[in-house]
Amino acid sequence: MNNYYKYKKLLTGIFLFSSFYFLNDCIGGSDGFIKMERIVKDYLMTYVSKDSADGLSALICLPISAYMVYAFVSGVFRICTFNQYLPVFEDRNRRG
Repeated sequence: MNNYYKYKKLLTGIFLFSSFYFLNDCIGGSDGFIKMERIVKDYLMTYVSKDSADGLSALICLPISAYMVYAFVSGVFRICTFNQYLPVFEDRNRRG
């Protein structure tokens, strides 16, 4: 494994990990998700029914929370293993 790959993996991990904390700070933690979903639901209720607004607001907010989980886990993993080559995760030519 060359040094370029190691540092690329480290920088990607730092970016993912810091983007998690940036989003968490901007949103305001778990209370912020509840507020964000409520704001989206109130906006959607002007156009659709209450039940539809509930479902759509959850679907709109879901990708943000899923990305935050991915960014935290993947960022920590990449930071901790940047100097190791793990073929299970990093081989692109594997047949599954």
